[in-house]
Amino acid sequence: MPQKLKVEIAGYGVVGKRRRSVIDPHILLLDSSLARDKLGWTPRFDIDESLDLTEEWYSAHRLGGAKQELRALAEGQIDRYLEASNGNRGDD
Repeated sequence: MPQKLKVEIAGYGVVGKRRRSVIDPHILLLDSSLARDKLGWTPRFDIDESLDLTEEWYSAHRLGGAKQELRALAEGQIDRYLEASNGNRGDD
């Protein structure tokens, strides 16, 4: 996914050497540092994969995906996350 599109989806980011804010960062700014510092949490997906998954779901929703299709897509994405985490859903 091109960096500029990622900035538009995420609402902020770096394009070249300039930080570009598309929306007010005081409204929406994700920061996992507290989870990392207090819980030792680390992300399972990098920013590129995370934004790709987000874009995949929103594109399906924008194209009029039925609730069942969107649910199946979301569940598949959760499964991918759990596989990356070496976990399972507990319903197998």
